[in-house]
Amino acid sequence: MTYTFSAIGTAAPIFITVYGMNEREMPEDKCSLVPLQGYLKNILIPFVKDSRHQFDGLPRDAVEIPDELSAVSWCDGNIKQIKTIIRNLPEYTAMKISANKYNPARLGVDQPCDVTDTFKIIKRM
Repeated sequence: MTYTFSAIGTAAPIFITVYGMNEREMPEDKCSLVPLQGYLKNILIPFVKDSRHQFDGLPRDAVEIPDELSAVSWCDGNIKQIKTIIRNLPEYTAMKISANKYNPARLGVDQPCDVTDTFKIIKRM
């Protein structure tokens, strides 16, 4: 599961990654089947664009992004996630999104999402 939050607590749709299942096991009428890179195109970039528009007035289709509206993205050490980021570095760079990684051994303990009130509320649901 991938949770995407802004610093002020807004959240993007939850992105769930499942490997090794076929169309029968994940019917398209119940699931959106996208490759892992679909997170970048379908969740992260639209969320960053919407946040910049909503809170800073930057048009969603802006080509020039001011440095002060740079975004930061974190992931754990999953090799497929890292490879996806590397393959898509031009898109991250164009959107001024700085990609970073956590130590996977610390998941659920000290990542920002684990200690925010927003995430704690979701965990109780």
